[in-house]
Amino acid sequence: MGSGRRFSSFAAVLMVLGPLTSTACSTARGPARESAGGVRFRALYFDLDGTLLDRDGRVPDETASALRRYRACGGRFGLATGRTRRQVAEVLATVDPDLPLVLNNGAVVWNRGSGETAVVAALSPSAVSSGIRAARKLPRVHAVLLHSSEVSLIDRNDEVSRRYVASANAADAAYCDGLECPRRSAETAVKLQVLVPPEDAEGARAVLQTAVGTEARVVITDIRSASVEVVALGVNKLTGITKAVTGTGLAAEDLIVFGDGDNDTEMLNGIPVGVAMRHCSPRSCAAALLMVANDDARVLAQVIERVAVDPRCSK
Repeated sequence: MGSGRRFSSFAAVLMVLGPLTSTACSTARGPARESAGGVRFRALYFDLDGTLLDRDGRVPDETASALRRYRACGGRFGLATGRTRRQVAEVLATVDPDLPLVLNNGAVVWNRGSGETAVVAALSPSAVSSGIRAARKLPRVHAVLLHSSEVSLIDRNDEVSRRYVASANAADAAYCDGLECPRRSAETAVKLQVLVPPEDAEGARAVLQTAVGTEARVVITDIRSASVEVVALGVNKLTGITKAVTGTGLAAEDLIVFGDGDNDTEMLNGIPVGVAMRHCSPRSCAAALLMVANDDARVLAQVIERVAVDPRCSK
């Protein structure tokens, strides 16, 4: 996309999104390339919780309709989420992304078309052990979960923990006292997830990062329900998206990415057009090029219709 097209696209963005934060606009990023067909940007990637999904955990009808039109006009889209493969099943019943899905905060890429699931990087067994020990010593922890690409384990089975786990979309997790069964789980784990009260999230993140040291990274992935997660060092949604679009003919300049949490920071900063939701965490707000001024999840339908879709598309 030439500078004129980029300017006209951002004029449309401004009409939809309203004022930008002072840290949200960087003139150092390159222009998006010219897109063929009926879309200005050839592909979109969405975070789920707090972004594509509303407060009830659903894709708003307006957004689903906008995505169908975007697809009809030649666009493609995918999901980049901290959720596991099983945890995205309900969303896939509403929308039908045709690009590979980036799961477990970038640790897993699932190509639904071919059925292939690729583990980008697993946690080391020592990072798993250190993280579990530190997590279980936190003063207020609702649950500790260990995820592989296919299986999720939870360390407790009481009513309170199950309620919090259900709110974190991990109700299918199998109970495993101390997360030590089966032993092989520590060798195939891609993510350690710790659920704590929201006010304890930053403290828990610091404790866990100290425990795993340089073997892994710790991020707060859901700023509303306080999910603190440990993944392998170098793993994030940007690296996952990079792997997911390899071989598709898509470049970073073809994409718009949407997110709201600390685990979205790398993709919001690394893709030229990153859009943060109004309730974004300080890190993700600072990383994004643009910020949505309206905290209504349905505003994404307007962004898709007015920015991603070329107005000349009549479908």
